[in-house]
Amino acid sequence: MDDYLIFTKQSGYTKPTILDDVKYISSNWCMDGTDNIEFHKVTGTKYQFGRDDILKLYRIQYMGDDVILKEIKIQNKIDGNLSCYFAHSWISKDHPDKIRIVKALEEMKIEVIDPFNGEDDLCTKHGEIDYYPNCNYKLGRDIWVKDLGQIREADMFLMWIDSSAPGRFMGTSYEMAYAFNLGKHIQIISDLRHPYMAYVLCDGNRQYNTIEDFENQRRIRWK
Repeated sequence: MDDYLIFTKQSGYTKPTILDDVKYISSNWCMDGTDNIEFHKVTGTKYQFGRDDILKLYRIQYMGDDVILKEIKIQNKIDGNLSCYFAHSWISKDHPDKIRIVKALEEMKIEVIDPFNGEDDLCTKHGEIDYYPNCNYKLGRDIWVKDLGQIREADMFLMWIDSSAPGRFMGTSYEMAYAFNLGKHIQIISDLRHPYMAYVLCDGNRQYNTIEDFENQRRIRWK
């Protein structure tokens, strides 16, 4: 447990606040632009501050009779529009619901990176109409080199899995693991409850049951 001293701006004034017995700190970021930092106390109480409202943040350290303040830097939000890698399966690349999700992202002023954009050029390069059903080895490698590069360049990662549609989701699952290991902000649209989803739902990452929930930013919380 740690104690923290926080200086925030409120109505034109600087307000100091001391929080003691804090177990851990988490970020709570929403695609609508809301960006909060949450302090979770041992008692279960949670205190939330807007990231932009925090002027200074210190961890309080005690050395005998002395009190030492160690400043913690608060990372600012990225300037300009954010970009999002939109991971979805091959069978849903032309689905109407995909267009609905893209529209929701664009309304949030988020640049959408669609992994299927540009695949036609790669298919032409290898003399294929599509990756399936021939599963051309060199084409497959080129597709993955492109996709992983786009994930690295994106600010965040969104995975959509339609559980009612049969098909392969191996690719999107691997992409999410890759994005998670890169420290990307992750959001999931799916009513599935797979352990790999539970693993990435930390540090402000979130999941939505339906597209409608995503549009209205109604996240789910696993029990």
